Amino acid sequence: MTTSPLNARAATVWDAAPRCTFHVRIQVSADPVAYRYEPVYVVAGAQDSIGLRMPTPPSVGDLIWLVDEGEKHTGTHRVVERSWNPSSRGSVDWPWDAAHPKVGPLLQLIVVPDNGPFRNEVTDGEKE
Repeated sequence: MTTSPLNARAATVWDAAPRCTFHVRIQVSADPVAYRYEPVYVVAGAQDSIGLRMPTPPSVGDLIWLVDEGEKHTGTHRVVERSWNPSSRGSVDWPWDAAHPKVGPLLQLIVVPDNGPFRNEVTDGEKE
């Protein structure tokens, strides 16, 4: 029995999209400068055990609103670092007999809390 093209799962931009994970950078000492990195628990799709698929992931300097299921880090954040981890040939994500990976690369994003694009805004009752 052959599979009809209508029944076959069509590859989409989501299949190759990077799987993004987010970690909040928190400074714990000034001299020497040291940080702690806490994960942001973003709910991904049912088929994704790692990361949130984003065809256009944020770049360094971009602002992004994150909803942390752990409720600790929900809010606006600025991306300060990105680290790419492509699939390795012969792995579960890219079997030897496949022409290309089955999923997009893993992209770890380091973020810091930010006030958003409207920082330092003055209300009508305050002096400018």
